[in-house]
Amino acid sequence: MSGADRPAQGGRRRDRSGRRGARRDGDIDTLNAGLRWQSTAYFNAGRLPEGVAAASAAVASLSLPRRSGKPLSPRDTMLTHQAYADALGQADAPGAVAAARVALAAAHAIYGDK
Repeated sequence: MSGADRPAQGGRRRDRSGRRGARRDGDIDTLNAGLRWQSTAYFNAGRLPEGVAAASAAVASLSLPRRSGKPLSPRDTMLTHQAYADALGQADAPGAVAAARVALAAAHAIYGDK
């Protein structure tokens, strides 16, 4: 059995091939969204360190090369930094305010003063 197919503790399967495949194929949109959702799932399960790590990885994915060569949309950038700020805040970790400011700046670039 490969590492992706081997059951993890509790009988659950560890399948990270989707993330690896998205990264390998340059499908950063999917990778980014998946990491944001994974962060939320970890927090819902009470796994704060993993939630922060997934949100941090989503932020890091913003600078990865993409198949299309274009950066993620401003909205994805906003949502990523918002998820990171939320993760840091939930974990009572430093940096939440700075991440929230980046998310707000991205929102302002999208929506202006509306």
